[in-house]
Amino acid sequence: MILALVLTIIGFLAIGTIGLIIWGAIEAKGTLLHRIRGLQKVDGFLWHPELFYHAGHAWAKQEEDGGIRVGIDDFAQRLMDGARKVTLPPEGAWVWAGEPAMEVDCGLRKATIASPVDGIVVEVNESLHSDGSPLNRDPFGRGWTFLVKPASEKFRSLLSGDAAREWLEREIERLYQFFYTELGAAAADGGEFVSRPAAKLHDREWRALTRAFFHTA
Repeated sequence: MILALVLTIIGFLAIGTIGLIIWGAIEAKGTLLHRIRGLQKVDGFLWHPELFYHAGHAWAKQEEDGGIRVGIDDFAQRLMDGARKVTLPPEGAWVWAGEPAMEVDCGLRKATIASPVDGIVVEVNESLHSDGSPLNRDPFGRGWTFLVKPASEKFRSLLSGDAAREWLEREIERLYQFFYTELGAAAADGGEFVSRPAAKLHDREWRALTRAFFHTA
């Protein structure tokens, strides 16, 4: 009986070790992919140093043909964890920097995101209309939202480089303070980000959160 118990314990330890090895490999692969794609971590949040950023946490990237590809950053997708679908402007529509351009359905809650640029929409990521998960899984890649023919070069005044990184650091600090002071709820132990806020906050709290960080009503 003692031998059987010892063998059982050894079996559990072996399974646990294998699990840790697999998890470590997955984490390493994810980190490598992030580096290959130019993504960096800022206080646990992913950030791309070559993009332009709007204060409402939308990013803009100029393509070779002059078009501007738009998406949301990792900070925004964390707040909208569990995105189900995204309502995007139709092709041919005009969008204006700082004005609402897309709505993300998170199930119990919805959030409106402003366009980072002025221009006419020439292409949209149609797949997001029925499945918003790429917005969470790959916000800087397959989760892009729409492509704009810009009306001017004004997008170059958006935050970029070191200025964008410093802004993101301030936003992360402000987020933790917001949960603690505005909502009366501390972030998880150790200062970790509160997961799935859309499902955990009351309507009033959710509205306050999205107004504070997305700058939309």
